[in-house]
Amino acid sequence: FFSMTIWRLGFDVCLVVGPTLGYLAQFLRIKEEKCSEAFSLSVSFILIGSALMRLFFWWGKQFDTALLFQSVAMLLAQLMLLRICTIYPSKAQRGHRFMGCKLVHFWYWEDYLSYLLAIALGGMILTIATYFMQDSEMYFELLGYASLSLEATLVLPQVAQNFRRRSVEGLSRFLVAGWVFGDMAKAAYFVMTGAPTQFLMCGCVQLSIDTLIIAQFVLYRGRPPFQSDLAVHLHS
Repeated sequence: FFSMTIWRLGFDVCLVVGPTLGYLAQFLRIKEEKCSEAFSLSVSFILIGSALMRLFFWWGKQFDTALLFQSVAMLLAQLMLLRICTIYPSKAQRGHRFMGCKLVHFWYWEDYLSYLLAIALGGMILTIATYFMQDSEMYFELLGYASLSLEATLVLPQVAQNFRRRSVEGLSRFLVAGWVFGDMAKAAYFVMTGAPTQFLMCGCVQLSIDTLIIAQFVLYRGRPPFQSDLAVHLHS
């Protein structure tokens, strides 16, 4: 019994901390190169949005505590990553802020305060909605599906970013490895702990999408970034 308890505690710690390590590696890569062009900020948007919804999902349907702490840890990791991305903003971020920005530039802002305001606004909307819908089981079920469905698309913006650049230069391999092995570990954990169906579905979809970015690392290995006319237009 004692050994099983230690094993479970160790697994929970890995589940909470493990997924954030890849983003720490990307943080250090951006800091070292003083450039954030390779990283898709849409990844942070997906993770922050998913984490916020999962926190409120837990309010109505209390799942395993380790998954709750994982959401908090991921939220903090993304705030840290957004900070370094505003210190070394990409071309797509320059000249854009939350207040008065066009939809095409959403989440590509050059100042950190813009992200904090957007996150605070999202949290406020979820707080109000959850307060008025706290007795609705359907609301929490939909919130859970929305959170996990959003997270399931996590890798897609980075796949699109790599495709536009025809390169993976500047993208941390530890981040990608963290996605792949983290998704495998999460899927196994969901099965073992009997997590809600939303979690298991998310894990299966993520594992399927992970194969795309692995293929890109093989295809674009060693290639310098390429800026197409379309990419320049979209980021102007």
